[in-house]
Amino acid sequence: MIKKILWLVVVVLVVWGVYVLATKDQNEAPAEEVATEANFAVAAGDQKPGSEVKVGLAILAEPAFLVVHREEDSAPGAIVGVSGLLTVGTHSDLSISLSRAAQSGETLYVMAHRDTNGNGIFDYAADASLDVPSVDSQSRVVMTMVLVR
Repeated sequence: MIKKILWLVVVVLVVWGVYVLATKDQNEAPAEEVATEANFAVAAGDQKPGSEVKVGLAILAEPAFLVVHREEDSAPGAIVGVSGLLTVGTHSDLSISLSRAAQSGETLYVMAHRDTNGNGIFDYAADASLDVPSVDSQSRVVMTMVLVR
């Protein structure tokens, strides 16, 4: 009788183990997809009116500039601020000077632009084919929208 109970326990454990292993791959995203998504991020909270924008976090997979665009027609428009070239990696507590003071009620976009020609100078304003916006693995522009309050 004890042998039958032990066999039953062993069979149940084996079946359970096979089920766990079979469903594990379906529930977890592949490691390379997770890593790719984590390579790009820009985070900035609401801002106070003033002459700079504070960026809490920027994660970059390639050298890039953080560019502040004012909102025009509910989308990023004219450039009002550019950081220096940032290296690959994580950056926190950055300040970007603005060419004009941000006003209360205004919406701004902080966007990563990659250094496409590798010269360390932000060239997009003069030639929109250079230093284009960075995109993530799903071809979404790496940016965040901030409100000035």
